[in-house]
Amino acid sequence: MAKKQFNAKAELNDPVLSKEQTTKIVKQFWQHTQNWNYKILNPIFQGVFGLATIVLTTRGKVEGMQNLPNCPSAFITGNHYNQFDVLMIKKLAMKKKKRLYAVVAASNLEMPHLIGWIVRNFDSLPIDCDMHYLSHIFPQYLKKT
Repeated sequence: MAKKQFNAKAELNDPVLSKEQTTKIVKQFWQHTQNWNYKILNPIFQGVFGLATIVLTTRGKVEGMQNLPNCPSAFITGNHYNQFDVLMIKKLAMKKKKRLYAVVAASNLEMPHLIGWIVRNFDSLPIDCDMHYLSHIFPQYLKKT
């Protein structure tokens, strides 16, 4: 935090993409979400993620739900980076009977092997640094979501 690098990569060996590569990957992702294989795999991933959340968070408690506003959707983020935090956020979503979408850096779509495959077939909402995408295209996908 002292270096003020709030958007620095948290994972080692994350793909580094040019602006053109990022734009292409994001466009391909949104096209992919319309394919039959995504429509089959996505509900399976939702179920597996829900089951994993139940199994892996048995000792974790969600407290303070009475302080949450009664609204149709929300953005939730952790105050630090930890892959397991998403399990507790999923647990909260399950308690509220809400579907959880993950806003991900576009480069996560290009992660190798199993991780990239999961990100591409999960409820991901990719973002990148392109101002046109962030101000015009991404809000349209948020509205549909």
